[in-house]
Amino acid sequence: LEHAMFPYLPSHVSKPKEIRRIFLVRLPEQMVFAVPKDCKLKAVPLFELYDNVARYGPVIASLPQLLSRHDVDYVEEPHTKT
Repeated sequence: LEHAMFPYLPSHVSKPKEIRRIFLVRLPEQMVFAVPKDCKLKAVPLFELYDNVARYGPVIASLPQLLSRHDVDYVEEPHTKT
C-alpha cells in the first residue's frame, strides 16, 4: 500500500527516510519502450488522475498537483528529412 508523502519536512524529522524523484524522458520515435510482464503501462490524461486516489493510489493521483508547481516548456524539435 502506498502512503502519502508530505510536500515539506515535518519539524520533528531531521532527515527524510525517502526521496521521490520523477523523470520525464522523451523517447525518439523509433525507440522501443519495454514494460516488464508483471507490470502494466497505461496512458491516462492528467485530469483523470486528479483526486482519483481510489483508482490510482495516492502517489499517482498526486501527480497533477506535483506537476502544477513547475513550469513546463514544451519545445518541439524540427523534423529532418531523411
